[in-house]
Amino acid sequence: MSSVNLYYNYFVPQNPVRAAEVLSCLAVALSDPTFGRIVLLAEAGSVAPAGGKCGVWPSSSRPLITDYFEAVRGTSADDDVNVIINSDCFLDPRTSGRVQRVRAGEACCLSRVELESIVPLRVNRTLTRQLRPVRYAMQDSWIFRGKPRDGMFLDYPLGRLGCDNRLAYELKTAGYEITDRYRQLRLMHYHVSQSRNWTAADRVPGPYAFPPKPFDQRILDRMIHTSKQVKRWLGAAPEEPATDYLKVIDSESRASERDKPQAVAPRVDETVAAGRNTQPPR
Repeated sequence: MSSVNLYYNYFVPQNPVRAAEVLSCLAVALSDPTFGRIVLLAEAGSVAPAGGKCGVWPSSSRPLITDYFEAVRGTSADDDVNVIINSDCFLDPRTSGRVQRVRAGEACCLSRVELESIVPLRVNRTLTRQLRPVRYAMQDSWIFRGKPRDGMFLDYPLGRLGCDNRLAYELKTAGYEITDRYRQLRLMHYHVSQSRNWTAADRVPGPYAFPPKPFDQRILDRMIHTSKQVKRWLGAAPEEPATDYLKVIDSESRASERDKPQAVAPRVDETVAAGRNTQPPR
């Protein structure tokens, strides 16, 4: 069985509540036997834990995604499973062993589940439902086998708006099959404090890509959306409040869809003149 490596940005936020969230996620990862090696990307001057299965990959400043990929190249064997993860997330130890299912040539861009506490482990189902319209457009962990391929633009950090969708685009352009194994792997996002150090102006520019959803999930999402609309029309349910973060994510994902090149239907006179019985594309 292949070794599983975890790559994690070690830092301690100034907000003590936020620091407790981040360090709690790291503690879960350190206790997970799935990971044979944990590589901490740490800025110069920070005191990161080392020893045992934990090692440090120094960085002169806040790590960019290119730094994560360089760490993978420097520490991974050709068939290792490599997991890059945001600092406020962890893989549920009950499902983390399933990372071995990721195939060569696949890049799993994993979407998340929102938590309201770690001890006891409790999912915030209300927020998870609220984020459903855009949940699968947000990823917080990236899993692939072996050393990463070359030719990708990676000069931006994790944790910024749009970084996940731009990384998915780069992986897809490099020839990876991008997937989202959210049904097999539970990625927990622990951010109750709502302390953030970015704004919409910090977003990573496109182009973007999104892992395809299974057909039955698309049908389910459409049914839920239609049901909510009917209830609102009948006055049976108020409009669900959305956080500013959700509004920004939703607007960006919609804008990305609008920016895609659209097929232009030929004019009727051009079609007739060409002597073809061609129907304009729908």
